[in-house]
This record gives sequence, C-alpha cells and structure tokens, in this order.
Amino acid sequence: MPKPREPMPENVQKLSERLRSDDDRERVRAVEEAEGIKHPSIIPVLAEALRKNTNYIVRGVAARTLGNIGHPDAIPALAKALKDDFDLDVRLIAAGALGKIKHKTVVTPLAKVLLDNEFKVGIAAAGALGNAGPRAIPHLVKILGPPHQHFELRAATVRALRKISHALQTETARTKEAKALQLVGPYFHEDEHPQVARKAYEAALAGKITPANARLYIKQLRAVKGNLK
Repeated sequence: MPKPREPMPENVQKLSERLRSDDDRERVRAVEEAEGIKHPSIIPVLAEALRKNTNYIVRGVAARTLGNIGHPDAIPALAKALKDDFDLDVRLIAAGALGKIKHKTVVTPLAKVLLDNEFKVGIAAAGALGNAGPRAIPHLVKILGPPHQHFELRAATVRALRKISHALQTETARTKEAKALQLVGPYFHEDEHPQVARKAYEAALAGKITPANARLYIKQLRAVKGNLK
C-alpha cells in the first residue's frame, strides 16, 4: 500500500501562493525566502516557478535555490531550463545548479549542451561536469578533439577534467577512462593546452604512460604542442 503523501506545510503553501502574485517584487522576495525552507515539498514549488514564471529573476533565483538545496528531484526542472526557450542567464544558472547536485543523472543534460550554439552555456556545463565525477569523463574528452571548437570551451573542459582527476586521487578508479585520467590529470596545468591534455589522456588510455613517466610525457607534449593534431 503506498505511503500517504505528507501534507504541504503552511509556510510552503503561503510561499506557493506568493509566487503566483501579479507583483514581480513579491514573487522575487518569495523565491529568495524559499532557500530557508527545508521541507521537501518546496522542490515542486520552485520547479514550477522555474518552468512557468514570466520574470527571469524569479526563474534564476529558483534555479540557484534548487541547486543549493541539492535534491535530485530538482534535476528534471533544471535540465529543462538548459534549453533554448529560457533566458541565457537562467540557462547559465541552471547549469551551475546542476553541478551542485551530487547525482549521476546530471551528466546527460549537461553533456547535451556542451556544444550549444551559445558557447557560454557550454562553458558553464563543462564547469558543472567537473563536479560530476568519472561519468563525465567521456563527454568532456570529446570536446578536446578538433581545434575548430571554441578555445575557451576546450580550456574549461581541461579544467573540469583536472578537477575530476584530483578527486580521483582519493578514490578507486573503476573504469579505464577514470584510470587514465587518474594517471595524467593531476599533472595538467590550470591553463593546460587542450591538445596536450587530449594526447596525454589518449596515451594513458592506450597504456603508453606509466606512473613513472607521466609527468615527463606531458612535459614533452607541451614542448611540441604547436605541432599536435
């Protein structure tokens, strides 16, 4: 027998009503107050504000708050906010919010916008994927490919891979992709050239790099980075 749904607390009910106000300022104040409410019923209220509110500030604050709360139930609403029918600032906030939620299902929606026509969205998605763990590695590595892609996006991708690699130093790498990045990622500079990162990762994946020569291998790649293809 299904468990009865817990009734919505009075403070959540009142906030939901305020979010339907005709006064923009009242809706903004309401959504700003929502972060202080810990009851799970606040998630669908904020998700509705993100989907339907006409004020971009309300939508942006709703997205940010959903990310700060960090509940996986918010992922579908935030994923939808990444799409083209939303204000650019809201899309960027939604990407960052997804990056704060520790759940495997954030990877797919973020990966889908890495090559978005608006490169700022791709950069934000890459940054968010840097928090998503080893599942994000294959999607990020693809961006290191052809050099015609936006350089800032590729640079953001390297930073994301570097971040994942550092997290992997305290974990057991379970996939070949994670093991390869665990080996070479910690040696990437903050501003590492994307081609250097790609070649080093591919070499590690192919078993051409060992813990003993990883640092030197990457140093040699940097010396010829202008000729890498």
